[in-house]
Amino acid sequence: MRIGYYNDGMSAAVDHADDSVVAEALVEFLNAHEGVVAGRPIELVTCETRSDMALATDCGNQFVEEGVVAVATATSGFSEQVRVPVAAAGIPCIITAYAVPDGLADGELTSVLVNGSAQTHGFPMAVAVREGLTSGVTLVIDVPAAVEPMIFEEAAAAGSGIDYEYGAVPPGTADMLPQITAALQNKPGVRPHHR
Repeated sequence: MRIGYYNDGMSAAVDHADDSVVAEALVEFLNAHEGVVAGRPIELVTCETRSDMALATDCGNQFVEEGVVAVATATSGFSEQVRVPVAAAGIPCIITAYAVPDGLADGELTSVLVNGSAQTHGFPMAVAVREGLTSGVTLVIDVPAAVEPMIFEEAAAAGSGIDYEYGAVPPGTADMLPQITAALQNKPGVRPHHR
């Protein structure tokens, strides 16, 4: 049984190259320990988007051409581009994400597993409240998978009475000093940084 697996791999913006290694190890373990599906071993078909929309679409097309029965990912900022050709071919897709972009929530062929945002976004605000801090700032990479979930951090800050803002840094930025300097200008008490 062929299952497609994609992630963003290595690019100027991110390094998720180890994700495929983990996925392949999981499949090897399942196949070795009778974790096969309906008596058939799993064969993983992998593809990396390299944080490029066109390559992400190519991954979706590759999965269709390779005849996979399902597609999965653990980390990608380009799931919509992969999902479009996959869904058009009637192939189910399982996506792990920090947020659910509108295009992914089709309710039929696509299942989205949302990462626990309480730890990522609520924890800094809980620490701020405990420490009596009143302001905060976060820098994130400017891709939908990182920026869209910031709504959770904003909500956590508002609920905690903390003056909060975030700054989005363009992918591939070699020198973040201007963004860091701007973020620290108002002397925020909470300074979490998400990659």
